[in-house]
Amino acid sequence: MLEIEKPMKKTRKISKVEETRRLTRLSKALFPQHISHPELGELIFMAREGKLLECSNDEIKAAGNWWLWARNLFIENTMTKQMKKVMRIMTLMAAKSDQPIHFVSTRSPELIHAQIPSQGDPNLPRSKRALHQLSSLIQKSSEFLPTIGTVLLADVAIDNFRAIMRVCPDLKSMTRKNCHRLEKIAAEEGLLNINIRRLSELLHPLGKKIGDLVNLDGTVNVEISFSPKAERKISIASKESFKSHQTMFDWNEIQSREHNRNLAKTMALVGQAVKTMQPGAILIHNEAFISRGALNNLLIDPNNPLPVICLTTLLERKAR
Repeated sequence: MLEIEKPMKKTRKISKVEETRRLTRLSKALFPQHISHPELGELIFMAREGKLLECSNDEIKAAGNWWLWARNLFIENTMTKQMKKVMRIMTLMAAKSDQPIHFVSTRSPELIHAQIPSQGDPNLPRSKRALHQLSSLIQKSSEFLPTIGTVLLADVAIDNFRAIMRVCPDLKSMTRKNCHRLEKIAAEEGLLNINIRRLSELLHPLGKKIGDLVNLDGTVNVEISFSPKAERKISIASKESFKSHQTMFDWNEIQSREHNRNLAKTMALVGQAVKTMQPGAILIHNEAFISRGALNNLLIDPNNPLPVICLTTLLERKAR
């Protein structure tokens, strides 16, 4: 006797409104102290993305707690929605797997600049402060999720290059000394989970090292064209730094603009290289000119950008 197959029960597809209600209830249950906007809205996004990545509720909670800490680090209007999304997904993956949060920061070659006394201190006080700050971020982040850090010594596109070359022609040797000094500071100060690397050694998606694409004086060895939107960002960054260039280097507006354009190309190439680092990187922007934080994404798909955290401490410095 043939059995008649029973029709399969259809799975009811829930509406977006119902899905949002479920995610809202979940977020309020996981984070009862954060049931108001904007935190709640961001946690709902975290829950939705977590479910798509098949994260458990515990993993979503771990990632959400990290996010609630990290969201106070950055200047709000410098972080795009797409950057936030990429960073949330990184956080969820760190909670779900053994992949750590990876903070990356560039460091100006202070020892090289110190060859001109008015431009730096050979004791590297700014570098010490920067390393301590990054170490502090790593330690705090590690309370929520495993975290590591990389410092990239910016040994290309050196500010005031021509003047420095007159007093320090052997820049390669001085760069090695600067790198060793940073490693020594990290070791002596007990700054854990920080890897010191030279920016010139970083591999670019083109298959070449940054040092092969960018020269010491900041000129680049690859054709680069920018969109009108990118050009506006470069213009804003140029205006912000002109007075500083005039004061420090006695540059006129043309010299400053030329330097800033070369720097924009360099930062755009570096952004592409940092984007491919493993584990995936979150760039910490901690230099005086806040508008430069946008330059690392000039050549990157805006829908999948490199997350760049422009620290709120930059605003505190400007207020002093």
